[in-house]
Amino acid sequence: KTLKDFFQRKESLENIICKTRYGVDLISSGMDVDDLIMFNIEDKTNLYNHLQRISSSYDYIVFDFPPGFKENIERFYGTSDHLVLLTASEPTSLINAYTFVKVMAVKGIDPEGLHVVMNMITNMKEGRRILDRFVSVINRFVGTQVSSTHLMKYDNAVKKSVDKQKPFAASDHLIQPTLSLHRLADEITKSHSTPKMSFIDKIRSLFGFG
Repeated sequence: KTLKDFFQRKESLENIICKTRYGVDLISSGMDVDDLIMFNIEDKTNLYNHLQRISSSYDYIVFDFPPGFKENIERFYGTSDHLVLLTASEPTSLINAYTFVKVMAVKGIDPEGLHVVMNMITNMKEGRRILDRFVSVINRFVGTQVSSTHLMKYDNAVKKSVDKQKPFAASDHLIQPTLSLHRLADEITKSHSTPKMSFIDKIRSLFGFG
C-alpha cells in the first residue's frame, strides 16, 4: 500500500501508513516525486486534509530525497528545517555534494540546520581530514555554514541489516554507525528555535496551494 494507492482512491491515508515497533512510521510513495507533484489540486487538497488530521501524532517528518539537486522538488528543500546531506569520501561524491550546496545557496535556500554525513568510511582519521576540508571549502567558496558533521564507519552489520530489512541501530547498539546516528539525531532534536512554518503550512507550500 502506497501513497499512489491513496491518490487513486484505493486506500485511506491511515491505511497506507506502515507502523513499526521502532517508534517510526513509514509511507512509501509508490511513485517518483515528479509524479507526486503533478497530481491535480483535488488530489493535493485531499492529501492536505488527511495530513492535517494525523499531523498531531508525529514529532518529526523525514523525507528521503533522491540524489542531487532536483528543480522540481526545490520547494521540499526550502521548507525543510534541517537538511542531512549524505556523501562519501570519493571525489565524485564530494563534487556532487558541493554542487548541491552551491545550488541551494544560489537559490537562496537556507535551512536552519545543514548536517553533512560522510558514509562508509574505512579509515576514520583520513575520513575526518577529508570531511573537515570539504566543510572548509563550503564555508570559504559558498558561504554556507554547516551545523554538524558526522562520519559513519563501514561496518558489516549495516550491510546485514539491509539484507534482513531491520534497522542496525535497533540491534547493534554500540557499533560506530549507530553511535553516529544518535549524535546526528541529538544535533537535530536539541534545536529549540521556532520552525519557519508549521507542518501543515509546509504541506500547503510544498504542493503549491493555499
